[in-house]
Amino acid sequence: MVLRNCTQEIMADLLSSAYRLLEFFMQIKKEEQLWIVSDLPSHENGRIAIEQAKEDLGLSINDVRIPQMQANGQEPPIKIVDKIRPIGPVLAYTSYSLSSTEFRRNVCSNGGRFFSLPDGKEALALLDVDDAHISIMRKRGEQIKEALEQGDPVILYWGDVELDIPLAKRKARLDLAECHTAGSFGSPSFEVNTVPMEYASEGSIKAIAAVPDLGIFSKPVHLEVEGGRITNVINGGKDLGISQWEKYISKASPDMLRIAELGIGLNHLIAFPANTYVANESVWGTVHIGIGRNLSLGGTFDAPGHIDIVLRPTSVKIGNLSLNSLE
Repeated sequence: MVLRNCTQEIMADLLSSAYRLLEFFMQIKKEEQLWIVSDLPSHENGRIAIEQAKEDLGLSINDVRIPQMQANGQEPPIKIVDKIRPIGPVLAYTSYSLSSTEFRRNVCSNGGRFFSLPDGKEALALLDVDDAHISIMRKRGEQIKEALEQGDPVILYWGDVELDIPLAKRKARLDLAECHTAGSFGSPSFEVNTVPMEYASEGSIKAIAAVPDLGIFSKPVHLEVEGGRITNVINGGKDLGISQWEKYISKASPDMLRIAELGIGLNHLIAFPANTYVANESVWGTVHIGIGRNLSLGGTFDAPGHIDIVLRPTSVKIGNLSLNSLE
């Protein structure tokens, strides 16, 4: 089994990531049936690496092919999802994320476990992380999680521009890609996230940003937020991505512009901007503002989808905790 158009180094990294995924992050047992749900071809390098690791470890895998996805949060066809019985460990190895889908929620609520790997081999490569680096992310993540759960407001700064995000005393989620207990859900985003107080965020964003489907803006995007909703884009200029963003905001459903999630990346091994959205939102020091649906995060907002706007603020304060102090 040979990886296509890969150097030996890349091949070794992907195989290492595949072993870490199956053995460490998901802890698949030989008596289990792992379901792989994918819209990527069988000859894609990440799938080849997972297949090789599966054979080496003596694991059993059922492949479920779904149609080509068009956006994050798109539900797989019911007739395909119904094939996954009985519920066991599910790996969604897809071009877009299934994290915020009803399908994912049902798997977890029925006692299965679900690992979401959007972006194919680029996301798989993020899992080649050793225990020492995970320990660093865990220590920072637990401090941030504790601060978020106090319910104090979060303030993001870009010079003299700031965005205030009020929080309720809600549980925050620390995602270190661990997905080996009943009902668990993992991804390589390595983050802490929470659901902000509804309709309460106020202020502005003025930063280089990365947004799924629109890419990375070459100029700082300036967004206004009122009543917990993005209201407009200011001074987009000639940046193609920002122009597309302006067009999106002008046409989007109002439900898709609500502030639905606050996430903070923990992965200090990669730099922003990265080449995929799941990598960008996991970079240490970045903040992602999720808009749209947040039912899978424990919120109450329903919407046609969920989009993360990934930003790097100058500084971040969570109550009395400064993110810069955790460097």
